[in-house]
Amino acid sequence: MPKKKRVIRKEIIWSGVIAVIMVSSIFGVIFSSFASNQQKIRYNDTVFERQGDYWVAKIGKQKIRFTYFPAEVDNIVFERVARDRIMNTKMVYLTSDLNDSLKKEIAVVQYSLQQTLLNNFGIYSVIAQETNSSYNLPVIRCVNATQFVPVLEFKYSNSTEIKLKGNCIKITADSTTEMLKMHDRIVYGLFGIIK
Repeated sequence: MPKKKRVIRKEIIWSGVIAVIMVSSIFGVIFSSFASNQQKIRYNDTVFERQGDYWVAKIGKQKIRFTYFPAEVDNIVFERVARDRIMNTKMVYLTSDLNDSLKKEIAVVQYSLQQTLLNNFGIYSVIAQETNSSYNLPVIRCVNATQFVPVLEFKYSNSTEIKLKGNCIKITADSTTEMLKMHDRIVYGLFGIIK
């Protein structure tokens, strides 16, 4: 075979190889993008599906949306007695100090927890504050907690945990991220997904 034909043939072969690589790459990107958006992972007995920025789990007949996967929050201590106190009531107060360094994150967690408690557990909750202010919220502190109407007190602290002290459930976190995790940690505990 003449030299010129061999060079042209090699160019055609290399062009074909490059075309196959490019087409494979395109399919790889499409497939990996689809796979990452449809990611399913089992945690204990519950299957979670990644949908955008959220994890969705079918619990009973409902689909519940979470920001954090259970393994991201299962290191947060949630005392069983605190969980039981919430589960065995029909009403709770969600209170905090309006000057707390995590006040914005606390407000987000209180609002989302208020919705979740009512919609999924039939527990009515009232957002309160620990001191008088112009917000016209009820003034509730841990001393107002009873066995039948516990108080969930949100605060910045050096530790991240959920513990029962008397009839008050102390929800403390040492950073903005840890406080934002509290909604999911509480709900995973109430559903029994994290023991």
